[in-house]
Amino acid sequence: MNYRHALPLLATLALVAGCDKLPSTGQTDATAPAATAAALEGVVVATVNGTPLTQSVLDVYSAQRASQGANQEAADQEAVLNELIALELMRQESVSKGLNAQPMVVAALNQQERTALAGAAIKDFMNSNPVSACLRRSLDV
Repeated sequence: MNYRHALPLLATLALVAGCDKLPSTGQTDATAPAATAAALEGVVVATVNGTPLTQSVLDVYSAQRASQGANQEAADQEAVLNELIALELMRQESVSKGLNAQPMVVAALNQQERTALAGAAIKDFMNSNPVSACLRRSLDV
């Protein structure tokens, strides 16, 4: 790998990875899209009006809360699950009112998807191209 491009790439990747701070299920209709079906499979921890919330969804929401500086020790798993249920209820209500079709909402959802996919690409790149110890030390200035 050509290391002269690594520093600007790592700086850009870190900047992009830190952009997604909004908790969102990313769903735009009352049912989960086919693209997220795999992510929604697993142990169902709650069902909200027929929509399953899985452990993986709860884990992602918990990670988002932590990235926003939420006190994870103060919020037990049940409290976090209750927050997620409330978010799902609000999501369903907004979909039933057609708010998911408003241009600003569509744009926000598209940006959330873009950010999440860019973050996944960054993680994949970093896992596929490990940084050498020498370069890591030079970046820890």
